[in-house]
Order: sequence, then C-alpha cells, then structure tokens
Amino acid sequence: MTYDDLKKQIASFMGRKDLVNEIPGFIDLCEAALNNNPDFRVRGMVCKLDVELTGNELGLPEDYLGMRMLRHESGKEIPEVSPQRLATVRACHDSNAYVDLGDRLEFAGAGDKTPLEMFCYRRIPPLTDTDQTNWLLKQNSAIYLYGSLLEATEYVKDDARIQIWMQRYAGAVDGLVAADKRSRWSGPLKVSIE
Repeated sequence: MTYDDLKKQIASFMGRKDLVNEIPGFIDLCEAALNNNPDFRVRGMVCKLDVELTGNELGLPEDYLGMRMLRHESGKEIPEVSPQRLATVRACHDSNAYVDLGDRLEFAGAGDKTPLEMFCYRRIPPLTDTDQTNWLLKQNSAIYLYGSLLEATEYVKDDARIQIWMQRYAGAVDGLVAADKRSRWSGPLKVSIE
C-alpha cells in the first residue's frame, strides 16, 4: 500500500466526498497520536546512531522520541538518571551518567571526543505525496487506516462505525506491539549449569 492508496481507502470507508481534502490531515493526526503514545514504541522506531561526545552535552535529532540504550563504544552502558541524581554523580566525579532533557543529553562529566552508540526511538517517518511509504504502512496498514478514520470522527460524529473503527485500531496497535515484544524476546531459553 502507498500513501495514495491509503487516502483512497480512507475515502472509500468514509463514503464522504466532501472530506477528500481533509484526509491528509487525518493521516497526520494519526501519526502524531502514535508518536505521542508512550506505549507505542516498537523496533521499527529504533535507530542506532554513532555519535561523539565533546563536553557535557549532546544534541539529539529533531525526530527523537526517547532513549532505548546509550553505551560507550566498548559496550559499557551509560545509565540515565534524574536531574537531581546527576548533581550527586557529578559531585562524586563519576562521569558515567546522563539526563535526557528532550532536545539534548547532559552528562555528569566532560567528554573529550568520546565515541558513543545511541539506540533511540524516532518519530514515524511521515507519509507525504513524495514519501509514499514507510516501515509502518508496509508492516501494518490497518493502524493507519483505522487511526485516520478515528481522527476523522470530528467530521463524522454520528457514524455508527466509529466503535468498529476504534476496536480495529486498538486491535491493530496492540497486535503490532505484542508481535514486536514476542519477536524481541522469542527463542529458546538456554540455561547452563556448571
């Protein structure tokens, strides 16, 4: 499915020719709702960035949603702490901690061109006339379809199908999150006893 296909399908489900020009806005609102939902964080949103820390702060990408893991190039994980805890860590001359300030990370100690590996959640790439698809549309177009139809409820208040759209949207979102968790943690558990 492409963005154009999605717009046609939404128009077909709505059955309202007067709202065709509003459909891109419904899709935008659907994407915003998913990005702002802290329970909707799946592997398709994860990105690995190799960055270099110089000083106590590191800027974050504009489409940053949250940190999954931050570690030194050697593999040693750097823990996230509260702003209050960062002051304590800094006073103890321990540089192995950071605070997520939303648009940047602040570290306890100064770095001198320290290479880091950052695994973070990034916003769903928006669908546009020039960017016709993304990982979410390929993986689960039902989320887009029913999420956009729900966003259209402002215009179709008396549509009896709203409850069906809501159930199907919730089912599609929950299904993707559950499948992501299963595949992330699946596989046989191996225990070695010595």
